[in-house]
Amino acid sequence: MAAHRYFEKTVKSNSGELSLTADMLRLLVAIKPDRDILKIAAEAGMGTAALKEILARLLKAGLVRPAQAAVVSYSPRFLEIVAGHLANFVGPMAQIIIEDVLADLDISGNQVPKHLAAQFVSTVAEEIPEPEQQVQFKKTMVAILSK
Repeated sequence: MAAHRYFEKTVKSNSGELSLTADMLRLLVAIKPDRDILKIAAEAGMGTAALKEILARLLKAGLVRPAQAAVVSYSPRFLEIVAGHLANFVGPMAQIIIEDVLADLDISGNQVPKHLAAQFVSTVAEEIPEPEQQVQFKKTMVAILSK
């Protein structure tokens, strides 16, 4: 179980009878694919030992399975906004800089994952030659990210 941090509910294929304890039900209700196991445990009010035991029972019963974490990203519009503001400082090089930073951070497609947004903005800002303009760019981006 330790290798998996995210879980999702499954539909049990057989219609046999299944008995759930209150703790199993409480944990089952708390499980959502976008919550890691620590958040699930906190919501269910369970310690590590109880969590491991009950999760193992839910896995064995086929009521939950390991899942991948959902990645929440900014829309492609975010990159357009960044490019527009960056162009104020570096001109037509803005798009090339953005593409290079996306590649450097191993971000594919045209959506920046929210958990990488701050790193993306900081890395882009480093490409602005003037330190004062770097700060101005970062402040603008922080205001946009805060919305």
